[in-house]
Amino acid sequence: MITQPRMTSWVFRRVGQGLFGVLTVWCLTNVACPGTSRRPGLDEGSAASTPPPALHQAAGAQPGRPPTPASAGYDVTPRPLDLIEPGTVVGTEAPQGWTHLIIKSQPRVGAGDVNQIAQGTARLAALLYTAILANVEAATAGGPVRHRLKTVAVGMGTRVGDQDMILSPERQRALGADLGFLERAVLSRAHEKLRDVQVVARSDTLTLIDAPNWLQRDGKHVSVILRYAVLVDPDTGKLDTLLWVIDRDEQGGYRGAAGPMEWLPPNKQEDCVLHVDAKEFSLGVPSERAFALNRIPQGRKQVALPDSLKVLAGRMRLSQDMAAQLEQGLREVLKQAAK
Repeated sequence: MITQPRMTSWVFRRVGQGLFGVLTVWCLTNVACPGTSRRPGLDEGSAASTPPPALHQAAGAQPGRPPTPASAGYDVTPRPLDLIEPGTVVGTEAPQGWTHLIIKSQPRVGAGDVNQIAQGTARLAALLYTAILANVEAATAGGPVRHRLKTVAVGMGTRVGDQDMILSPERQRALGADLGFLERAVLSRAHEKLRDVQVVARSDTLTLIDAPNWLQRDGKHVSVILRYAVLVDPDTGKLDTLLWVIDRDEQGGYRGAAGPMEWLPPNKQEDCVLHVDAKEFSLGVPSERAFALNRIPQGRKQVALPDSLKVLAGRMRLSQDMAAQLEQGLREVLKQAAK
């Protein structure tokens, strides 16, 4: 026989599991991390088994020989995205200690079977916002000023007093949030799933980020990857972010890039409307696919993904040369889009 305290705890865990997906900019869901369903090297031609080069050292460089430009300084070993320090206050611009606010997203239930869910569930779905921040630094090193993308990080938070503050389960109370039991459960589960957000390639001027999602298409919630490409101009320090969708198959593999790219504006403030599927609720408890993005974050401009980049843009794993080719191609796309 299941006692009432055990039943209550089970319900809270299930609600937390179903809701953590709506608490981030990508509406993260309980899916495997990118790469766990396929064997790199056999399915995707991955170079992930090769130790990554130092970011400031040309890969394959030998005495008396120049580095190979296409593969210089790329780390293509997937790893979780860095986390923003709890206690950081994020408003409409980059907070102190950071140079850029890439995106700040506040979810809310607003599409689909909205009237068929409890108000408490809708409230929890809007509990946490998500922010992605970047640090660009300049260094002369005895020559012309050059800029590099030092750090990109993600964090989740909520309203604490009159500020939007990044939180962690361990420090939320000390930071003044003092969340209730269910709110703490949702925060803990959502914080765990941030590990599924992967940096799949990075250089001094590029960070490529993959995040699992559910996306609404024709009323159905489908599993996708949202890929963010954060690019920095080494001469000016200007930061640009492109975003596109990668479709997934039933095993979680990557089926390829889909649709146009979104060129996000600086300090993007996203009203993250969530689509509700009432069929994905059992006794009022949502499944992992009960909520989905109604649409991906919208940019200042939609940019077509050239045919020449579609294969690279939709790969699960990239070699160093592939990462370099993709970065060069995306920069050409931005150049054309800016005209």
